[in-house]
Amino acid sequence: LNRNLLLVASGDLSHRLTYIAPAGYNPQGKLFDSMIVNFFETGDASSVKHMDWELLERAGEGGYKPLMTLIGAFSDSPFKSKLYSYEGPFGVGYLVGGIEER
Repeated sequence: LNRNLLLVASGDLSHRLTYIAPAGYNPQGKLFDSMIVNFFETGDASSVKHMDWELLERAGEGGYKPLMTLIGAFSDSPFKSKLYSYEGPFGVGYLVGGIEER
C-alpha cells in the first residue's frame, strides 16, 4: 500500500529491581531488564523471544507481551532497533526504544 505506519507498544519492564520496588526485590528483575536493553542496543531478538516463563514471573515484568507484539510485527522484514533511554527509579524499569524497517 506504500504507506507509513507507526506502531506503539507500551509497558513497564521489571517491577522488582530494588528492595523498595512495588513488587519487592528479585535479582531476576535486573537480568530481565538487561536482556531487553541488550535487544534494543543490538537488534538481536533471539534471547528476548525465548525468555523462560519463570524468569518473566520472577522479574515481575509488565511489558513483555506488548514488546513481543511489536517484534512480531517486524518478523517478515529486516529491522534495526535503537535504545533511547533506560532507567529504573523506584525499583521499576522504564525504557524508550524504537524499531524500524531497514
